[in-house]
Amino acid sequence: MWPFAIVFLTPVLDHLPCEGFETVRTWEGRAKAVLESERNQIPPMSAEALADGLAALGVGFTQKTLVAHISSGNLFLPEFLRCLVILRSRSLDAYIEYRDLVSAARPLGDR
Repeated sequence: MWPFAIVFLTPVLDHLPCEGFETVRTWEGRAKAVLESERNQIPPMSAEALADGLAALGVGFTQKTLVAHISSGNLFLPEFLRCLVILRSRSLDAYIEYRDLVSAARPLGDR
């Protein structure tokens, strides 16, 4: 679907225990694998709690829809990046300053 996004996700998974990631070829499959792995880090976070965090950022979907997006990996890149911020993931540290990612994740009125 988004070839550049799939390439973008590859380095994110270098430190995460994602079994079978090499065989996943779709954005959705890879996004799902990353979020599952990140959500299982300490402390673990449920899909519902992550959806609540996204809703608090004003992404414009209902909590039920966000849970479905997270569970299926059917996320737009901005949603995916917001998930990484909510999870306090350090997966992108080599590629982007964390404070810039946090700033980008905030609703426009809060910047």
